[in-house]
Amino acid sequence: MNRIRIDETLLKFKSGSNCAQSVLSTYLPTLGIPEPIAHKMGAGLGSGVGRKQYICGALNAGAIVLSTQTGNEKGADVVRKDLALERVRQLITGFEKKFKSSQCIDIIGIDISTAEGRKRALDAGVFRDICLPCIEEVCMQLEEELNPGKN
Repeated sequence: MNRIRIDETLLKFKSGSNCAQSVLSTYLPTLGIPEPIAHKMGAGLGSGVGRKQYICGALNAGAIVLSTQTGNEKGADVVRKDLALERVRQLITGFEKKFKSSQCIDIIGIDISTAEGRKRALDAGVFRDICLPCIEEVCMQLEEELNPGKN
């Protein structure tokens, strides 16, 4: 397991990147996508996609990383598509076992779609106490998937 890469991801989040940006900008460069592009790709995915608090942004980013690594480049390649779907399914299942949901709103428990809600969440330590462990879990699973047997 590359603890340095996990810590780098967590530091990005603590430094202002959203959850998805943190994961994408750390892991997609290992698959050939430049870090600035990877970071931009995650801009709208934070807080459960556009602050709608749907699927966790870190988890969504993890799905993109796994799809980039294993997904199909042509529609006819159903074997690669099925492989990507299965790996993403496993990622989500593992995440849900730990956090009881994959939905940002269920995990956080505070509506962060407004400035007031975000302030309440910040004051309550939600981003530190809940989001950081979610990001870390996604990273740990990505480390296992991207480097099997090296953990």
